[in-house]
Amino acid sequence: MSVDTVSLTGWGRTAPTTAVRFRPRTYAEAAAVVRGRGPRGALARGLGRAPGD
Repeated sequence: MSVDTVSLTGWGRTAPTTAVRFRPRTYAEAAAVVRGRGPRGALARGLGRAPGD
């Protein structure tokens, strides 16, 4: 699994936020990330190109 810190924005590229990005390679890695994120949880994110985001 790769892990890095990235700046995320939506379609309009406004209001950037810094996030830790996990890129799991297996279902087990993905499940471990979701279980280990604590009270703030985790969000699944695609390419971030939806105009309604």
